[in-house]
Amino acid sequence: MAKKDETTPVAEKVKRVEKNGVSRPNPGSKTGRIWEISDHLSAKTNQPAKRADVLAAAEKEEINKSTAMTQYGQWRKFHGLAKEVVTPTPSESKAAPEPEAEMTEAEALLAEQDFAE
Repeated sequence: MAKKDETTPVAEKVKRVEKNGVSRPNPGSKTGRIWEISDHLSAKTNQPAKRADVLAAAEKEEINKSTAMTQYGQWRKFHGLAKEVVTPTPSESKAAPEPEAEMTEAEALLAEQDFAE
């Protein structure tokens, strides 16, 4: 029979690092995985990870897109980085104006009648 005074070890609480008002999530969690991906991509390119790259990696690991977007923003804030500015592609920035709709013959006749009255 085991003695009553023997204690089982209690897992110590992991002290979470906090910077800029944001706490780093626990390693191995889904949210922590986004931070690990962001850290890895940053180290690889020697600059802050790009949002699109982090989201693509998260998608491959079947991590919810909303979770990935939120955690990426938290990761940037934690590291004191400004919000990422996404520059529109040339096709997005120079969208063709919508052509003015031409009146059908019937609409033109109705408009003429309204002016004649």
